Amino acid sequence: MVIWGAMLLWMGFVRSYQELLHARAWLGVFEAGLFPGVNYYLSCWYKRNEFGIRAAIFFSAAAVSLPQLTLL
Repeated sequence: MVIWGAMLLWMGFVRSYQELLHARAWLGVFEAGLFPGVNYYLSCWYKRNEFGIRAAIFFSAAAVSLPQLTLL
């Protein structure tokens, strides 16, 4: 998560489109473990019959938040 935060910080200091694409690619590399990690974390806290709804809420929140970005 520290490296992910550093990549976000780096994106604030880019000066060209190529640098932005490069920073975004590295951000994606370090962000790739987020969804599997959250699933693992949820599976440690909830029983099997409760886990499905919690995972569905998490994945739905990601899908719902995406259209808001296009409004900006």
